Amino acid sequence: MNPLELKTLGELFGRDLAGWQIIPCYFLELDQHCMGTFPATLQNGEIIFVLQKRLLGSVWGKIERRRAKVSQRLVLNHNESGVCFNLQFQIEKGDMEPLFVLTEEAINSLCLTEGSFRWAPGLTGGGYVVDPSFT
Repeated sequence: MNPLELKTLGELFGRDLAGWQIIPCYFLELDQHCMGTFPATLQNGEIIFVLQKRLLGSVWGKIERRRAKVSQRLVLNHNESGVCFNLQFQIEKGDMEPLFVLTEEAINSLCLTEGSFRWAPGLTGGGYVVDPSFT
């Protein structure tokens, strides 16, 4: 089974999970008190997930400054491929789609291009800027 070909978490049900582990995964999101999550994303809308919180410091240095925080989710991660599944949402049906973890090399490469990172659309306004903790 090639993890890159998985369409949903349900495709893993009843399979050997050698090479997979449950670990925390980190992302940067706007710190607001509304319903919803507004994460930092790539230009294609993909959420920026990393396994080392410190990598988000590089993203923070290249994204529009807004009030933000570092959040984490437990994921079922396949380290070799970078494929993971968020385990903190309702998953009874197994229809959770895969997410992709960015490596340090990928983050460093993206930081070389201006405008690689943006906030998910939905909230306007700025408020005050708070540096999230990346440690």
